[in-house]
Amino acid sequence: MPLPRRLGAETSISQTAHTYKSRTALARSFAKNRRDGARQISIAVVISAIGLLRIDHPLGMIIVVGASAVAIYWGLCYRTLDE
Repeated sequence: MPLPRRLGAETSISQTAHTYKSRTALARSFAKNRRDGARQISIAVVISAIGLLRIDHPLGMIIVVGASAVAIYWGLCYRTLDE
């Protein structure tokens, strides 16, 4: 038995998905200017250094790998900024 249609249900699923996607867009993962980008990279490097202090612990290894990967990614993004 088909479900009854609600009033105003003429929008298609693709329109609804597009509206939902535009409202829940993810925040940008890197800064828009070089000064803030440099700050982000330095924070990731400091977190990596903190993880290096406890490299003998599994959590220290995870922190070093994760923060280093983020620092490298942000470094590549930093190179694309103009100002």
